[in-house]
Formats: sequence, structure tokens, C-alpha cells
Amino acid sequence: MAGEYSGGWVKLWRKLTQSQMYRSMTSAQRDVMIQCLILANHEEKEWEWGSQVFKCKPGQFITSLESLRESCAQDVSIQMIRTTIQKLEKWDFLANKSTKTGRLITVKNWELYQQEQQTQQQTQQQTANKQPTTTEEEEEGKEDNKKRERRFTPPSKQETADFFRQNGSTVEEAGKYWYHFSSNGWMVGGKAPMKNWQSAGKKWILTSKTINTNGAAQRRNGTLAHQQPLTPECLPGIMQRIADDPRYT
Repeated sequence: MAGEYSGGWVKLWRKLTQSQMYRSMTSAQRDVMIQCLILANHEEKEWEWGSQVFKCKPGQFITSLESLRESCAQDVSIQMIRTTIQKLEKWDFLANKSTKTGRLITVKNWELYQQEQQTQQQTQQQTANKQPTTTEEEEEGKEDNKKRERRFTPPSKQETADFFRQNGSTVEEAGKYWYHFSSNGWMVGGKAPMKNWQSAGKKWILTSKTINTNGAAQRRNGTLAHQQPLTPECLPGIMQRIADDPRYT
């Protein structure tokens, strides 16, 4: 019956405000329309009246003009409610039928726009019950994401070449770097897995520039006359010794 609220909520679609029906209604008429949505049953109900059993389907409710007036604002009159119901019938928003127990109002397309409230309430309850588990799963998911972020992905040869060029080095030097670490499984010092190939690449570039600069100076001074020439083949070995040196880690 009208006025017997069972809690919960109804959906009010935004596109309703753009309809010609809604735009042609006064604020009092809109009040009546919304009360019809609120009072409609969300599930099938039965009740006994005299010797008969009556049923109300979802989207229906039994009421009277007086009961509707009690649900609406104080300035809404019974005549306004009667006029509004006729208007809503004209727009095919609801159906209105007099019965022995009162006035049967049927909101049309109820199931199309209103999901069964009982299902919604059960879903909400299940969500509330599972909330701690969900939080734990979210934390585990965040931790997994962090692990994935920390997981090292070796660069391609082209990525390495582009990075070296951007940092003032050469493609040849990039190739030495890439082949060296590809051959040892991207291990720093031959022991620890590499975490950041860009940082290691910058160390490689700085070290190679230092070696090349010192070698050129020594050759100019003649100090390398009796030493083994510095060749590209020996550079990875020098880099490995530097990587093993704790001063460079």
C-alpha cells in the first residue's frame, strides 16, 4: 500500500529531464511522478482483502488519491494529483486502474529502467561482507604490480643504440655494451641481476669516455709505447673490472 516504504532506492535517469513530458510538467506534477516511482513495489507482493488474494507485480502499487497526497509536498492538492495521473497516462508513463482495494498504479517499463531492488540489496550486502577480503586482494595486487615494475626487461639493440646516441656516445659503443651484457644474462659484475639498464649504460658511456681520453693522453705523452695497445676487444674486460669495483656500484 502507499506509504509503506521498505528501504532501498530507485533509479532516476538523467535523460528523463530532457523528455518533453518532464519539461512540460510543473514542480508539483514532478513531485507526484517521483512519488509514484518511490512507492512502486520492487518485487511481487500478495495481500488478502476480504475473501480474495490480490497481487502486485514489480512496478505496481495500490494507493488512493488521499494516500498519494500524504506522500507529496503540502502544496500538492488531490486535484493536482488527479490531473498529473491523467497527464502521465497520456504520456504512457503509467497505467491507472480502480480496484476494490483502491487505485492500482502501474509504472510502465519498470523492469527496463529499474533493476530488481532485492538483487541490488543482496549484492550490496555481499560486497560489504567481502570488503576486508577485497582490501587484502587489492593490497596483494599492488604488491604484484610493484614486483612487475621492478622486474627487469632487457632493451633491444635498437633501444640501446638510440639511448647511447642521446647521451653523446656512438652506435659502436652501444653495440659493445649490448653484446657484453646479453652474453652474461644482463648480470652486473657477473653476479647481481641488472635493475636499470639506462643507469648501467650511462656508467658505461662515462667510463668509456674516461678510458678513451686517458688513452689518448698517454699515447700523446709516449707512455704507452711499451704497453699493450688499447683495443676495442679489451674494453669489455675493463668494464667488467670496473663493474666489480664497489666504488662504481
